[in-house]
Amino acid sequence: TGFEPATGDGPPIAEPAATRAASVRTAFEGLLQIRRLTGTGRPDPEAAPAPWELNRPVRAVALVLERSGATPSAVDPSGRRVSAGYRVRDGESAGS
Repeated sequence: TGFEPATGDGPPIAEPAATRAASVRTAFEGLLQIRRLTGTGRPDPEAAPAPWELNRPVRAVALVLERSGATPSAVDPSGRRVSAGYRVRDGESAGS
C-alpha cells in the first residue's frame, strides 16, 4: 500500500515520527510537483489546487494539515476516539 495521509478517523499513527515525517514530506512535494505540472500559465502554480486535489479533497486537505504539523485525531479498533486533533471528511454539500 502507498502513503495515506491521516484524516483523523483512522488508528493512531504507528510508524516512528521521523519515518512518518519523511513520508509526509515526500507526499507533499509530490503534490507541489503536480501543481507545477498542471498549473502552467499561472503566475504561481503552487498556490492553486491541482485538479487532482479538487477531485480528492479529503486526501488533499489531510495531507496539507499533516504537513503543517497539526495533530490528527485517532480512533481505536472499536471506533472510540483515543486522541484529539483534526478530522477531515466529506461534507454533505459543497463548502460544508
